[in-house]
Amino acid sequence: MHDALLPIHYIDSNLLLDDILFALNNATSVCVDLEFDKNRYRYGFNLCLVQIATREHCYIIDPLSKKLDISRLFPVFENPSIQKVVFAFNEDLRLLHSLGCFPKNMFDISIASKLMNFPPTSLKNILADILNIEISKAAQTSNWFKRPLTEPQIRYAAQDVLFLFDLKEKLLEQPIDSLIHQWIDEENANLS
Repeated sequence: MHDALLPIHYIDSNLLLDDILFALNNATSVCVDLEFDKNRYRYGFNLCLVQIATREHCYIIDPLSKKLDISRLFPVFENPSIQKVVFAFNEDLRLLHSLGCFPKNMFDISIASKLMNFPPTSLKNILADILNIEISKAAQTSNWFKRPLTEPQIRYAAQDVLFLFDLKEKLLEQPIDSLIHQWIDEENANLS
């Protein structure tokens, strides 16, 4: 099971991003989430943070930093040989598309859980139900434009990706028939 104490790295420059791109490009799967602002603190639909977890590290990437070009990360998202494990990624996907990034090979846990007849749920609830993990969502509506980020914001952002590998594995351990597996694959393929 993923350790909640996985090292968390704050990436706010191209130099730091370049240091992790090799590892990300050589991963077979990563967990991804975005924090964005949609007309709450600023006008428009704005990317404020990108969270990526591998099995060894969690990266909190700051697209608002003037020293970082977030488009350098897009080839990782668009690489079809890297599976991106996500949760309820429709709005995130719309935002990435508006930035010119078109992710491939996604596995959206919320799609799988619905097709497996789990009631509609939030990440917080499904983590509690399936993995018995409690996470705080107190920072969810905080101002993601404000820098520096607070420790609760960084912890919240990391928790959105830290447990997705375990959640996907546990979910797919459930006994389901092959037709449901096929539907899950088809729906996730539609995200691309």
